[in-house]
Amino acid sequence: SEVETLGKSASANFAFAYIGVFIIYFVVILYGNSVATSVAREKNDKTMELLITNTNSKSLIWGKVLAALVVSLGQIILTIGVAAIGIMINKKNYPVMIMDMLKESVSLDVIAIYLIFALFGFLLYYFLFAALGSLVSKVEEVNSAMGPIQFIFIGAFMVSMIGLNMPEGIMMKVAALFPFSSPMAMFIRYSMTTVSIFEVLLGIAILIATVVGMSYVSIKIYRMGTLNYGNRIGFFKAIRKAFKEDMD
Repeated sequence: SEVETLGKSASANFAFAYIGVFIIYFVVILYGNSVATSVAREKNDKTMELLITNTNSKSLIWGKVLAALVVSLGQIILTIGVAAIGIMINKKNYPVMIMDMLKESVSLDVIAIYLIFALFGFLLYYFLFAALGSLVSKVEEVNSAMGPIQFIFIGAFMVSMIGLNMPEGIMMKVAALFPFSSPMAMFIRYSMTTVSIFEVLLGIAILIATVVGMSYVSIKIYRMGTLNYGNRIGFFKAIRKAFKEDMD
């Protein structure tokens, strides 16, 4: 007998989606905390006072975010490239079942969707981590300050992991458009089910709009927080304070 898959095979793509989501999770946690710690360290040793008076704060935060983005996305692309080369060289040594599964699950459009959503997802979270890092006065306070954004990110991760078992469910359709979870949820849906081009473009548009909005808010918080050496300000209080200063 022969089995012919019509559309996409959710069972064949499960492992690929699972690994891809975990890569995004670990990269955001690792490099997000690195960005926040870098900002807090500069503020702790008074380096920030010299930087902020001689350089535009917008350039400073963009420099940190883009540096983390280049390194993290570069590692993912390098990993995918090395894995592809390794599979091509040793494909004769792999079982036929594994090679068939890879042919069904890995394609250029799936990889492109993964990288696009990962790119803007990293930007979104790195901006938030940089803003939160500027609100603390000591490096030791970074972990406690990361609570709000880590809570949101871990919640998005858990929803995506649950959605691996029901990629066509309402929860995953909403998560694929919600900007804080779409970098993971849209990749799962696109790799495991058939997703319309309109839905993909809508998810990208919402994610980009959120990145632009969050970058604007993060720059305001960063400008205000870098010169604040008093008690740590909460994230939402910092947003209100930053916009109140602009209005005044």
